[in-house]
Amino acid sequence: MFFGSEAKSLMRLALPIAMSQLIIIGMGITDVIVAGRAGTVELAGMTLGSNVTHIIIYSFFAIGFAAAPLVSRHFGAGRLNQMASQIQQVLWTCVLVGIFCMAFIYCASQLLSRANFDPEIQRIATSYTAVMSLSGFVLCMVAGLRSSLESMTWTVPVLIVNLLAFLINIPLDIILVHGYLGAPRLGSVGCAVATVAIQSFIMLSLFVCLWLALKKHNITLTDHFETANKSEIIKIIKLGFPMGLSVLIEMGFFSGAAVMIVYFGAINAGAHAVAIAAASATYMIYHGLSQAITIRASHHLGRDHYQQAKDTCQTGIKIGVAVSLVCSAIFILFRHEIVALFSNDPDVIALAATLLVFAAVVQFADAMQVTALYGLRAYLDTKSPVIIQFIGFWIIAAPMGYLLSKNSSYPMLNGAFGYWTAMCVGLGIVAIILMKKLITTARDYPHSSTAQVKL
Repeated sequence: MFFGSEAKSLMRLALPIAMSQLIIIGMGITDVIVAGRAGTVELAGMTLGSNVTHIIIYSFFAIGFAAAPLVSRHFGAGRLNQMASQIQQVLWTCVLVGIFCMAFIYCASQLLSRANFDPEIQRIATSYTAVMSLSGFVLCMVAGLRSSLESMTWTVPVLIVNLLAFLINIPLDIILVHGYLGAPRLGSVGCAVATVAIQSFIMLSLFVCLWLALKKHNITLTDHFETANKSEIIKIIKLGFPMGLSVLIEMGFFSGAAVMIVYFGAINAGAHAVAIAAASATYMIYHGLSQAITIRASHHLGRDHYQQAKDTCQTGIKIGVAVSLVCSAIFILFRHEIVALFSNDPDVIALAATLLVFAAVVQFADAMQVTALYGLRAYLDTKSPVIIQFIGFWIIAAPMGYLLSKNSSYPMLNGAFGYWTAMCVGLGIVAIILMKKLITTARDYPHSSTAQVKL
């Protein structure tokens, strides 16, 4: 199965997407490294601000990924005019949700300014979040553009755009954080300014790529321009809103844990930031593979090739699990070398190295849950995962993390360790239930309710 034709086709699609995801997380890691070199308090402030911001951004951002199953089905079936129409309505939807995203992030910055954190950490976090509000609209547009392009198998141009953005982001971060070349010294808030600029560059570049991709199929947007269609936008939101809610539930849990860890001090907050940044890098590999599963399976479903769609999901999950085992080994064997890349504070390094052991444990479940989740998206089932994730993360894992973090009887299970233990348990529960749901959905398709959705 690993070396069959379906596996090869999936990997050709998945590799550029996964590389793009790694580059994107690389920009976040660059922020952590540059902010960490500016000081532990700067890193803690940015960590708090970025976690609050990301809860909102990714909730709205995810709605744009509704383009993946919708556009992919039209592309797979060769319905190119309908595909172009679908893309335009996705982008109109992204304009709408992007405006709301900006407003929500700005409101979050105002609420953050009234929270009860360390004053200096709070000041940095509030400023960081206020600046990041400007990226809300841009990132929502990027999601719609990128998903549309990847659904048309234009994965390499997307990769090139992200690579260029990554290379520009490194010096821009350093200049703005440290105040080089005559720029004001902004501290970790400079990372937020750089992010807004870089994401704007990505958005404009992807617009050009989309124009070229459609032109390749003899479609010109100016000749096929459509105004916003209310019914289409409602359909996209109905499909995409649960995706955003799913992200909110998952990111809310992980970001909420990060916020609670801040209460244990800058060392715990900094160590958690380092460990979660490293774990996020491997998650992006699984996430890129999962997006390829959605696209490739949707291509098959657009052609009514149901068994091939099922095979794609099964193959993608097996590949994800195999990769997770490799990542776990790397985390355990090279944990000290990995954390040393992020911070020069010996206390942060020591604690982060231990947290990476927890991150190694979580890899298997993380790979299973995200590949199963995106497999369900190919079948247009975006509602079931919301319920499953809410139970696993918030009903079970969140209370467990809080109780363990406050329990001083077991030193290796309290503080930051308590929340990481809860992450492992929550992800394991979600992975098992999502996997069972995907098996049932693929078996019953095309007779399930999601198969009746009108495209």
